[in-house]
Amino acid sequence: MKVNISQVKDNYFSLVFLHGWGVDEKSLECIKKLFETKYDCYLITLSGFDKPLSKPYTIEDYIFEINNYISKLKNVVIIGHSFGGKIALMLKRLYPKYIVIALAPSIIKNPFSFKIFFKIRLYKILKKLSLPIPNFLKGSKDYRKLSGNLKKTFLLVHHSYLNKKQLKELEKCLIIVFKQDKEVNYKKIKKLSKINSKIVLLSFEGNHFAYLDSLLDIYHNIYGFLKEQYE
Repeated sequence: MKVNISQVKDNYFSLVFLHGWGVDEKSLECIKKLFETKYDCYLITLSGFDKPLSKPYTIEDYIFEINNYISKLKNVVIIGHSFGGKIALMLKRLYPKYIVIALAPSIIKNPFSFKIFFKIRLYKILKKLSLPIPNFLKGSKDYRKLSGNLKKTFLLVHHSYLNKKQLKELEKCLIIVFKQDKEVNYKKIKKLSKINSKIVLLSFEGNHFAYLDSLLDIYHNIYGFLKEQYE
C-alpha cells in the first residue's frame, strides 16, 4: 500500500481515497484536488497495484491493512470507487465512526445471468474434455490481464459482498450510483435506501466512471454531505 498525502492547516476531516480494481490512485486524483485545500487528503494505492503482492489477499486483508493505517487519523472520511467503495462500506459496518462516500460500489451481487451461467458450464465441459478453451470463456478482461498473486486475489475478493442483514446494519453513509453502469447493477443498488433508510442514495447519468463527467456536481454533493456531519 502506498499513500500520497496532502495536508492543510486547521483541517477538520481526514479524507482517504480508495480506487477501484484495475486502476490506481490517479483515478481519484481529480476529486482529491477539489478537497485538498480544505482537508487533509490521503490518496491510497491499494496493495497489488503499486507493486507485486507477496501473497494472495482476501477482502479481510485489505480491510485490516487500511484500517491499521487510517485508525491513526482524526475524523476519517473514506471516499471509495467501485472495489474501493466495497472496502469503504465493509469498513463502515465494522467501524461506524468512519464517514463513507461510495461511488458505484461493487457491494451487491449482480442478478443471475443465463449468459454467465452458460459460459461457466461450457468452460467446465471443455476443461473436463481437455479441449481448447477460447478466451471469452476464461473470465473477464480484468481477470485475463492479471497474473500471479493478484490474479488469485481477484478470485478471493471479487465475490465478497454485504448481505441484506449486513446492509441494514450500516450507519449513515452516502452512495452515488450511475444509471448506465455495466459493472454495478443500477436497478439493484438503487434499492439500498429501501433496505436501510440511513443510506443516502444519489444517482447520475453515465457509466462506471461517470464521476469524471459530473465532477463538480459530485464534489458539491459530497461537500454538502460532509458539512451536515459537523453542523
